[in-house]
Amino acid sequence: MDQFISTLFNTNHEAPSLEVLLVLAVIAVVVPAIHRYMLAHRQANPDRKKQNSQNKKK
Repeated sequence: MDQFISTLFNTNHEAPSLEVLLVLAVIAVVVPAIHRYMLAHRQANPDRKKQNSQNKKK
């Protein structure tokens, strides 16, 4: 756990390792792509919110 905290908060003020850089790069590529996909999916099905709210009222 101590190593995790040290890595997370960079308590030794070291340059990030290659693994950390790769994980950050993957996150930087994957998260926006997922967000765009979800946004496009929601825009393609605009009545889905109405259906969900009507189902909750029943």
